[in-house]
Amino acid sequence: KYDNLGNPGQPDYNQLAKAKPDVIFASFRQAHTKTLDEMKKAAPDAKIVFVSPNNDDYIDSIKKNTNNIGHIFGKEKEAQKLTTRLDNKVKQTRKVINQDTALFLNVDDKGIKSYGSSGRFGGFLNKDLGIKHADSKMKANSSGILISNEYLEKVNPDKLFVINRSTDSNKQQNDIPQALNNSVIKNVNAIKNEDVTPFEANAWFFGEGGIDLTIKQLDQIKHAYISDK
Repeated sequence: KYDNLGNPGQPDYNQLAKAKPDVIFASFRQAHTKTLDEMKKAAPDAKIVFVSPNNDDYIDSIKKNTNNIGHIFGKEKEAQKLTTRLDNKVKQTRKVINQDTALFLNVDDKGIKSYGSSGRFGGFLNKDLGIKHADSKMKANSSGILISNEYLEKVNPDKLFVINRSTDSNKQQNDIPQALNNSVIKNVNAIKNEDVTPFEANAWFFGEGGIDLTIKQLDQIKHAYISDK
């Protein structure tokens, strides 16, 4: 029932023009001068509103975006209810987080990538929620930093959060990727203690910043801690 407006990085400007929107909600994937200029040409009367979260102020920026959208559509009360739900879920999640060290991994056909304790994913998991990063020296990188099995063995995280974006991910999005099944890392605490939590890849990789999704993500994170073996 929705118009196909292309993919996140390559909007279909002809379809956008036909849709004649009053407002365009854009994420960081469209926040480039060329893309924005083309959007303005396709829909010159539309207002463009940036809705991606600020990774260094993740939760508060989601609340701000939600309240802004509520104001645009005259749904301020509904927006306030959502931000209150988010606040409550954050408090519940923080209560169960312990001192275990953790890494967030993105597994694709190029290998295993991880993210620092700030910036993308880190701003949410480590800064806002207080999850202890397994490598405090890792720098922030929105695309992820390619890591080796030897690195995982050395850093030895207690917990792993994993999204699987490899070509076989459709079959095992909620399973542990084959890349983590090898002898080099078999004694890593997270592997040895079966403390590896798979997250649904598309939601985490493409949906970041949506308030309803964030509430669901917090439930997943909370479950990863209260289900510790």
